[in-house]
Amino acid sequence: MKLKQLALLSIGVYASYQAYQKRHALAENWTNLKKAGHEASHDLERIKQNLAIIESQTQNLNQISQDLTYKWRVFQKETQPRLREIQDHLAPYTQNQTKKSENN
Repeated sequence: MKLKQLALLSIGVYASYQAYQKRHALAENWTNLKKAGHEASHDLERIKQNLAIIESQTQNLNQISQDLTYKWRVFQKETQPRLREIQDHLAPYTQNQTKKSENN
């Protein structure tokens, strides 16, 4: 056996011995890693579901917003003539008020 092969074999044996010595810690780390990966995949699924819900609600909000914008425009168009009529009726009274305040 050559020296290089012997060195590699001894390094491999030493690494195996150290792994055997720390087998409980390695097994615990492995189970923790698997558990964390499983939880991460569940979190990812929940995030995807929540994003789908948010997207659908965003579409609903856009529809409601468009509807409210339309209703606001209709309301403004309906109230403009009524406001003009009220202002026309109040105009003589406001003119009288300004004349009285100028006289005092």
